[in-house]
Amino acid sequence: MTGTPRFLVSRNFALLWVAQATSSFGEFVLGATVTVWLVLDLANGDPLLPTYIAAVVIAASAPRLLVAPFAGVWVDRWQAKRTMIGADVMRAALVAPVIVVAAITPGKELMIGSLLGLLVGISVLSQFFNPARAALMQVVIPASRRVDASSKSMFAGLGVAAIAAALGPTLFALYGAIPALTITMLSFLVSALVITQTRKLAAIPISDPEITSFWSRFRRGLATAWRVHSVRLVIIGVGLYGVSLGINNAVLALFALETLHLSAAQYGIVAAAFSVGGLIGAVLATPLLSRVGSERLFPAAIVLLGLSYFGYALTRNFWPASALMLLLGVIFAIYVVAQGPILQAATPPGFMGRITAVSVPILGLSSTLATVITSQLLAWASLRASAAGVTLDPQAYAVAIAVGAAVLCVGGAAMAVGSRRRLRESRP
Repeated sequence: MTGTPRFLVSRNFALLWVAQATSSFGEFVLGATVTVWLVLDLANGDPLLPTYIAAVVIAASAPRLLVAPFAGVWVDRWQAKRTMIGADVMRAALVAPVIVVAAITPGKELMIGSLLGLLVGISVLSQFFNPARAALMQVVIPASRRVDASSKSMFAGLGVAAIAAALGPTLFALYGAIPALTITMLSFLVSALVITQTRKLAAIPISDPEITSFWSRFRRGLATAWRVHSVRLVIIGVGLYGVSLGINNAVLALFALETLHLSAAQYGIVAAAFSVGGLIGAVLATPLLSRVGSERLFPAAIVLLGLSYFGYALTRNFWPASALMLLLGVIFAIYVVAQGPILQAATPPGFMGRITAVSVPILGLSSTLATVITSQLLAWASLRASAAGVTLDPQAYAVAIAVGAAVLCVGGAAMAVGSRRRLRESRP
């Protein structure tokens, strides 16, 4: 075996790793561009800007709640490689008409509507792409390489995010939105091409071939997800993180651009710092998880995320904000990398699509509810302030971030206590 396959586990893993990175790159460029486009152009000065930001977040996250639970059942029956290729090609096809709309410089309403439709469509197709990739990863990664492979997958995802988070706003500032949209479309096509090069993939077993009823398979997936302790640990942790994520989705851009008064370029650097930190965390995760254990480090990472977000809410300058985002990226990478080995070891063969389709909707539900509540409270406060002839106090965004941080700290601490108690009870 050559050095490259040893480093990237296997040829098939390497190709899936590249496909993941390329596909994620397109999504990150699109997300970063849409946010800046709204804040600086389409909805600049509009008191409903928090609602528009929330609409973008919900357009991307709602399919995780509404589509993912059902997509996982189908993915466990379908050929995973074909599912991934088809999802990539269709995602690329969705971007093309939006490029045309942007080129004709339409009104604000049409452009925002087109972007929301694009985000919904891409997110729906991602609910098929992601569990299919997870199912393939389970069969191509040896048990002894799960932590290492999870770390490398995280490295790929956040590596491209570091570039995309800075590239999207920069391209928008220099050339407008069309170059970023074009890059997004090409990224999906390249991902599909890379996946076609995988060869001799091991067959993914169908765990319950005797069950043909969709709803029976759906219920069995839910029962398995909750019955297995390690999977349940991940699901609870994902739900806690989703609350903080939903709040931050609604306010982080506003906190950076209005509370900290960052320029578009500075905002891009702060956003990229999170991804750079993720790269560092992905490298550190392998030795940490090997020494401490995934199930022990997972709740600890949640608590550390909460403490770091508290610090971020208190900062008021560009450089401290960048440093804290770097730290948050390191901790977030460890939090995510820990999930992979836990799920791959605990998930029965043939259930990965459905298990993934349980954790994803939990994240979608908690984050969507948090986004809706946060954005509507901010919009209500903004409208009241506007009626009184003043603007919304930008410190409100910091308070919202701190609330999400408190949820992480309290919930993560409770998880850690519960895990320790279970370990003590299991000892002879």
